[in-house]
Amino acid sequence: MADNRSEVVVKNGNHHTVIKVDRATMAAIQRRDPATLKMIAAMSSGQEAKLDEAEDADLPDIPVANDLPDLPASDLPDLPATDLPDIPATDLPDIPPVISQPSSKLFSTNESLALIAMYSERKDKFNSAKYRNKSLWEEITRELNALTEKTPGFSAAQVEGRWKTLVSAYRKHITNQNKTGQGSKTFEFEEEMSQVLGERHDMNPVTIIDSGEPSTQPNEPSEPDGESDEKGQVFQVIPPEILTKILSFLDIEDLQNVACVNKTLKSITFNPMLWHLYTSICMHRISWNPYICAGCLAMSVNCVYLNIDAKLVSSLSFLPEMKKLESLKIKGAQNIHIPVSDIQQNLGLCVHLKHLEISSLPQVDESVFIHLSENLSNTLVYLHVENTLTSVSPACLQRLLVSLKELKAICITPSQDIEGWASILNLYCGRVCFGHAILDRIPKRLLNKSLQAYCMMPFNFEADY
Repeated sequence: MADNRSEVVVKNGNHHTVIKVDRATMAAIQRRDPATLKMIAAMSSGQEAKLDEAEDADLPDIPVANDLPDLPASDLPDLPATDLPDIPATDLPDIPPVISQPSSKLFSTNESLALIAMYSERKDKFNSAKYRNKSLWEEITRELNALTEKTPGFSAAQVEGRWKTLVSAYRKHITNQNKTGQGSKTFEFEEEMSQVLGERHDMNPVTIIDSGEPSTQPNEPSEPDGESDEKGQVFQVIPPEILTKILSFLDIEDLQNVACVNKTLKSITFNPMLWHLYTSICMHRISWNPYICAGCLAMSVNCVYLNIDAKLVSSLSFLPEMKKLESLKIKGAQNIHIPVSDIQQNLGLCVHLKHLEISSLPQVDESVFIHLSENLSNTLVYLHVENTLTSVSPACLQRLLVSLKELKAICITPSQDIEGWASILNLYCGRVCFGHAILDRIPKRLLNKSLQAYCMMPFNFEADY
């Protein structure tokens, strides 16, 4: 039958007494009932008394120090010192001190040479998919242990690690040899490693791109074998023409982020060879200053399509360098700091320009349009200029439509001479498409045809832009 009683621990001085009580008694103890607490205290005192009597009865009598007999010192036997055996120092074994060595020091020069020779014999197998590298390293380990007869022998992991250390050291040595300002450095196994790895392009690159990092001085000790290469060394191994071609596939916004990686990529980012590869440039949402943007655009001699934020340039002097430019869009935040003479002169030099869209140069006036009509008469197909401070008179519009023989669409800000503008629109309806910035200001009563007829593209217009 299960015991449902609870245990109560009663503390009396240094003694602790455990008493089992039923539920009713436990409830009275929790209520702090005086009679119950007095009864528990009495029961605890009675058990302690019984324990004390049992302890006193079981304890044997132990004599104190005074009861011990006195032993005179003369009764102690004398042990002569001559009875002790003499152990000569020559009989002690010599235990050499344990010195931890790096893993590269486990291999002697001859063992490293043997490892290189064994790898060279199996070079084709390592490059083949028919053989497992693990099996080949185990085979080399067995041959190397049989040759050296070391106890214990090398493990396959140690042998493979030593080979990787040799490869890393040889790669670093070759890279430093192809750089300027590195000083004279030697590699113990250069000749043997070159015979095994000399044909690999990552070991003997055609060109090394200098990242501009401080070089190691001749009197500085070289780094130990097996240390990791410098960060960004991969960009020093890739030929610059290949790296330039890779970066040419990036947008200008991504190219800006690449330039922040390291000095090597930054130097290639602003290399003329890279910008020569760009035929379409969209330069928005970048943090370059106008000087850098103008310099990069001046190198873009093969650019055909250019879309740029006006706040990124302080002049349009880069336009004459773009001999193949056909489409130009200047948008974004308004820039009032570019002089009208700068706009007029440089736009007129874009002799192949077909598409011109300006919405962020408010200082454009009629002189700019007249200059365009004189220099782009045989090329300009689409003209869209808005948000200007100066409106265009009907006479200027008439001159543009007469001079620009290839013009198919135009959208500019009309002046207050609404009737003059309406007469020109009626004259050129069907030959030129007029934008909504013009049609919204002309009353319908002054137009001979519906608005759709004035904003329709000519049938021979090729909308490539």
